[in-house]
Amino acid sequence: MGHIYGKGRFLLFELNFSYDYSFDHQLSLNTFLINLCSKNHLLNWSFIDICLNNKNTKRKLIDNETQFVDLKISKIIQVAQNNDTSIKAGLRHLKQKAYSKNLVYFGLDTKLANKKNSNLKVFLGGLKKGTLSEKLSISSSFSQLLLKNR
Repeated sequence: MGHIYGKGRFLLFELNFSYDYSFDHQLSLNTFLINLCSKNHLLNWSFIDICLNNKNTKRKLIDNETQFVDLKISKIIQVAQNNDTSIKAGLRHLKQKAYSKNLVYFGLDTKLANKKNSNLKVFLGGLKKGTLSEKLSISSSFSQLLLKNR
């Protein structure tokens, strides 16, 4: 859901839910994410975005809440009719109950005319002693728009 609030400015609000289950270990993982972003056009299809996120993860053994703030710059590198690909770079401040840390990330997003999206992100950040924090994280996702506003 989004709202245009000025020339070249867009406010985006997203809710995401995922459920994962391991049949081998009979464990489940529920994730709920709230994302609020201000997307701002600079010039020549370049953007600067500021995003606030809250992520809750529930597992059989432990629950976790993570907040993060992203500041990212993106550039659309390919524009075709109803398709676009953008490259992104940014900074993320991540906060959990046990620790907080700063990360740098790079990403590639592709949005297709058939309402399919894919993205790839690489995060680099320092390890936190005594925690399960990672120094390198790579994530990828694929989505399909199911409902469209009329």
